[in-house]
Amino acid sequence: MKSYDSTDGYISTETNEIKTRLAKLVGQTVCVSWVKYRKSFSADVALMHLASSTSLPLPSPAREPLRHNFETQISVQANLEGSAETGKFRVLVNDNTYAYFHDENVWSVLQDLENNKRAVIYIN
Repeated sequence: MKSYDSTDGYISTETNEIKTRLAKLVGQTVCVSWVKYRKSFSADVALMHLASSTSLPLPSPAREPLRHNFETQISVQANLEGSAETGKFRVLVNDNTYAYFHDENVWSVLQDLENNKRAVIYIN
């Protein structure tokens, strides 16, 4: 899958782009998500396309959204803390709800800017 960037949103899948996005997202509310089935990632691209009327092509066939179903997944939403210099990041809600990860664990970052949505950081 290719990366995409415009004023209405972005999808980053390349290592250098992901590191740049993470650095810019520090201090912002994000959702860190681990999903069992990455193969349906193109469905989130389709949702972003429909929501923002971008020029992204719709996947064929369109699948159920990656995070809007009952497939195995975990998501934690909070302020992103960490450092692009160390490559270490976390989101921390409390002692029982958190996610720690390294930048090399991120396989995609996407955000719908047109609808003012928080970024979703997908980790493996």
